[in-house]
Amino acid sequence: IVFVIFLSLINVPMTSIITILGTAGLAVGLAVKDSLSNVAGGFIILFAKPLKAGDVIEFNGVTGRVQKVGILYTTLITYDNATVYIPNGKISEGQIINYSEQDIRRVDLEFSVSYSESIDKVRGVLKNIVDNYDRILKDPPCDILLARHDDSAIVFYVRPWVKTEDYWAVNFYLKEEVKREFDKNNIEIPFNQLDVHNV
Repeated sequence: IVFVIFLSLINVPMTSIITILGTAGLAVGLAVKDSLSNVAGGFIILFAKPLKAGDVIEFNGVTGRVQKVGILYTTLITYDNATVYIPNGKISEGQIINYSEQDIRRVDLEFSVSYSESIDKVRGVLKNIVDNYDRILKDPPCDILLARHDDSAIVFYVRPWVKTEDYWAVNFYLKEEVKREFDKNNIEIPFNQLDVHNV
């Protein structure tokens, strides 16, 4: 202000000065716009707490564990140990999936069997696997449902509830164990095949 008053006293044209100052202010404002958005987003995250350090989240197709929430960026460590820096302004505006916030999660799996198989037999095998795995919760109960009729298979949904920290262990265990038990019980798992005939 003193500088502007001084220029006015020595008859420097004020229109030019005001124009220069206005242009400079606009340029600075545009330059720091994203940073201010990230700072505001950081405060929103810190106060609203949609996520915190240690949570497993998914944002824009990236899944990882939150390492820290900073003022400008939130840092994720992905499952293959890559570090991802996400601007807080983007997080505060976008959709976050927080996989750690709830104590339990449902594992959603599909298993296909041949149309020639007995529905009751398949359901019994699946139920026996679920009932005998101690990482699967008894309450809420597991749903074992005939989901749909595909072109070459009938598809069952298996939806057990587990503690959040057991999600992946149960997911991989069931996929392996169902294949073993289907083989043991001669339950056919259909697969795509191409028949070629010579004419």
